[in-house]
Amino acid sequence: MATDPRVDAYIAKQADFARPILAWLRERVHAACPEIEETIKWGMPSFYLNGKPLAGMAAFKAHATFGVWDRDVLATGKEGDAMGQYGRMTSLDTLPPAEEIEAQVRASAALIHSGNRPKRQRAEPKGEADVPEALAEALANDDAAAATFNGFPPGQRREYCEWIAEAKRPDTRDKRVAQAIEWLRDEIWTSVRRGTCHEDASDWTNVRALNGDAMTEVAIVCDCKAANSQINRKPATSTSICRHPSAGL
Repeated sequence: MATDPRVDAYIAKQADFARPILAWLRERVHAACPEIEETIKWGMPSFYLNGKPLAGMAAFKAHATFGVWDRDVLATGKEGDAMGQYGRMTSLDTLPPAEEIEAQVRASAALIHSGNRPKRQRAEPKGEADVPEALAEALANDDAAAATFNGFPPGQRREYCEWIAEAKRPDTRDKRVAQAIEWLRDEIWTSVRRGTCHEDASDWTNVRALNGDAMTEVAIVCDCKAANSQINRKPATSTSICRHPSAGL
């Protein structure tokens, strides 16, 4: 079994409950497909075959996950319960039978070997986003920011709208509206990424802005205990409270 020491290190640093789960999943993948290759992708163990992604696993504060790349055609019915395809794995007793995992891995490997691997389904285009009331009011009072906002394509307007709408507290919302107006005055194009923090499965948001030709991280929101506040910063600063791998730092 060809293993990657980075995967060894990933498993070793996980919580007591997660280590045996990850080790067991790793064994199942190699048993089903001995020629598999290991790597770390997006900060998590990934399994590749002939240079193509086949499966991946991850551990969080209270659960672990596993799934194959071809989840659209090899669905388990548990997609959506957690990041993978088998829900939240919390102990060896909660794992599916070994034969089930290995069969899914072999099926995914067969798709790669066939050369006719289906492409992942593209998400349907989203319509125009609803502009949050607070943002609409601020835009009505700032012609320059409104002109930039209205000139953006629908997807870019949605980035601003969703980022503000997701604020859990009024003060956070108001800070985001003020920051959005500032960026819009400067004609800054934002890109928002979201995910789950490796520290305690909290939500994080990483906002980047394109100003001219430079894409620069300008704000981070992470709800974990190590970074429980929003950070608004100007481009070119390097300090940050949250440095978890899941936040892309």
